[in-house]
Order: sequence, then C-alpha cells, then structure tokens
Amino acid sequence: KPDLMVIGKSIGGGVPCAVYGFSADVAGRMTALNRTGQPGHSGTGTTLSANALAITAMDTMLGEVVTPAAYDHMLR
Repeated sequence: KPDLMVIGKSIGGGVPCAVYGFSADVAGRMTALNRTGQPGHSGTGTTLSANALAITAMDTMLGEVVTPAAYDHMLR
C-alpha cells in the first residue's frame, strides 16, 4: 500500500500538469505542517498550478482516453 503517488504530464496528454494523492496518515502530517507556515503558501505552484488548459486536458484524458474500453483494446 503506497503512502504517496504522483502522476505527471501523462495525465494531461503532455500538457504540463500533475496530480498527487496520499494516505490519510500523510494527509494529517501535511495538514499539521501547513499550519506552521505562512498563510496562502501551499508548497505547490508554478507549472503545476491549475489552469483551464491543464484541467481540460486532464478531464479529456480521464474521460475519453484512459478508459476501460480503451485499455481493453490496447491490451489485446
């Protein structure tokens, strides 16, 4: 069982973006750490900040490209 996962440009079809996820334990630690920093600073940003192009690319990849039907076809 992984504690962390990160997916980069592939989830946006090559558009600069990323998604990440983590276990509840890691989330709790990150929340506690973020409370000690300056307000408004999340530790993520720049190229990986949400923008309309990246969000649309990820939505399209997850909704139309990376589907069970597509993988059934590709894996055969």
